[in-house]
Amino acid sequence: ADAHEALALGEVHEGKLRLLIADAAQANAIADELRNSHSELGVLRVVENSESSVNEITRAYTQQALLERVEVLLKVAPQLASATVA
Repeated sequence: ADAHEALALGEVHEGKLRLLIADAAQANAIADELRNSHSELGVLRVVENSESSVNEITRAYTQQALLERVEVLLKVAPQLASATVA
C-alpha cells in the first residue's frame, strides 16, 4: 500500500492500530497523521542500510525476522505508554 492508502485505511479502521510498518522515507509522515486518531501507534521502519534501533528492519527481511520484530515491538509498546503516564 502507498501512503495515501495507509492513511485511508487508518481512518476507517475501528479500534486501535498498534503498529505501522512502512518504508523509512514515508513512515514518520504516515505515523504523524495516524496518531491523530491512534495515539498509541508504534512504527517499524523498513530501511535499506543497517538497522540503528529496534524500530527498524533491513529490507530483504525474512518472514521470521519480521514476526520476531513485530512481537518485540508489540510487547514494548504498552510498557512505554505506561512509563510516560507515571
